[in-house]
Amino acid sequence: MIYLFTGGFLLVLLGALFWFLRFTARKLRIESAACPKCSQLLQGLAEPRCPECGWALEAGVLAAGGIPPRPRRWLGFVTLALSVPVGLLVALLMTAMWSSFLMTSGIIQKQTQFNRAVEVDFDSQHGLKVLASADYTEPIFSNKLMVGAVEVVLSSGGRDVASWKGTGPVLGAPLYGVDINGEDVVDSLRSQIPESDESSVARILHHPGDSEILGSTIVSFAAPTGAVSGHVLDSTGREMFDRGISTSHQGSSGAIPPSAIWYAPMLVVPLVFFFAFFLLGLRTLTRHRRLEPFAPA
Repeated sequence: MIYLFTGGFLLVLLGALFWFLRFTARKLRIESAACPKCSQLLQGLAEPRCPECGWALEAGVLAAGGIPPRPRRWLGFVTLALSVPVGLLVALLMTAMWSSFLMTSGIIQKQTQFNRAVEVDFDSQHGLKVLASADYTEPIFSNKLMVGAVEVVLSSGGRDVASWKGTGPVLGAPLYGVDINGEDVVDSLRSQIPESDESSVARILHHPGDSEILGSTIVSFAAPTGAVSGHVLDSTGREMFDRGISTSHQGSSGAIPPSAIWYAPMLVVPLVFFFAFFLLGLRTLTRHRRLEPFAPA
């Protein structure tokens, strides 16, 4: 939408500038004893008619034996006065349009990095750790789902006894995370810890209701939709975790600017408009003088 608005406005502005330049140039031609129709110099004429195109000078610029009017000085001042606001206006429009173009075309990209870790204990011997991370670069307005990594670790007595690693789509700010399938995680962990194990972790993994709750909890740790909490009830209504929860998160997201050459149009186009008005205004003022009267050869 911004392309249509700014592009259309620039076209209108260019059209107005073209008309203004033609109008001023015609005034200069008239006031410098040149034919306004074909620009032929009107000097040494035998009759008040353009020798090139035959235009009757009585109907236009010069009258036989007359003195041309003085150039209109106000035209030069108006043109000079317009040079600065026109340049600033074009600079503002170009900044909005060109910046939007650089972002939507993928020239300006966004880099996202994050690492989050959630640790909680089932009891004094067994614990759960969920690690989610992502590091990717994408266009700012990209609709593509980026992929992050998740690692789930079960520990017993300070050593890892089961783990799962996988990937999933990254969920955006402000709480970065990775969406995973909790059932896949629990199935993998269950296969690594036999049912004969008498630990609290084995009991949860091999209990249909508790394992489903654990899977949902792991998903919420990897991709939280709100504050992460260690207050989780099992199928009997008891606390699944009896220790405090520890969370950490490090994340950053920002634009990666392109080479400075991509910003050149934002400077060049406004300068063209500025100098076009400025130089034309100076030229108009310097041509402000009384012309010689028409005198037949």
